[in-house]
Amino acid sequence: MSSGDTQDDPRNTEFPPPEATKLESFGLHVATMPDDSVAVCLQVPDKEDPPEFKTLMCGCEYLMSVVARESHAGFEAALDALVSGAMKYQTYRGPEAGKGPVQRKDYHFVVQRPGESTFCIVRAQTTDRVETDRQLMYTIQQSVTDWIVNTEEGKAAYIESSEDMNVGDLAQYLGDDYLMAALKARGVEYLKLEIQPGSEMVECWSFDTLMFDADAVKEALPDEED
Repeated sequence: MSSGDTQDDPRNTEFPPPEATKLESFGLHVATMPDDSVAVCLQVPDKEDPPEFKTLMCGCEYLMSVVARESHAGFEAALDALVSGAMKYQTYRGPEAGKGPVQRKDYHFVVQRPGESTFCIVRAQTTDRVETDRQLMYTIQQSVTDWIVNTEEGKAAYIESSEDMNVGDLAQYLGDDYLMAALKARGVEYLKLEIQPGSEMVECWSFDTLMFDADAVKEALPDEED
């Protein structure tokens, strides 16, 4: 959502948009207290690489627009309440840094190389900061970019890949301490890329080829009705 664009409702739109070039995340946590008041924590991850100011402002503006829409008060009324100090704040530690539970998600899927039988089995476990396959891809891209730009090992790997580091190239570097720390800092706690090299394809075999003689089995095990 761009700044100032508070009327569109993106709830039926895929996020991140396919054309996005960068993904930055921060979390909002709301806890209900015994007296029915609420405690709110805005969690900004990656202290060494925080989201840009405009990212935070656009996110806050969108949250304000949601409050204005759902309360039927209007955006100006919500903004006036904010400016007048109607809302009070207290700093809390975020769930990942404090006592709250962290929800984790497991990923297990296959990436096929177009036109070949080569494929990669991707296995990953993330915190709730990474919630979709696309977010996982963007988070890995951010972490690898961090590694390439800020370490000699990453720069050397980038050059070794002919400046075309894909999933096959990346698989051999997942033991690098800096890279794994960069992934974990962004919510990817485990990542394994298992490359299955291309093999000769044979026409008589398919995934659904029966692994028994159907006629012999039917003859030996006739239907009960017969």
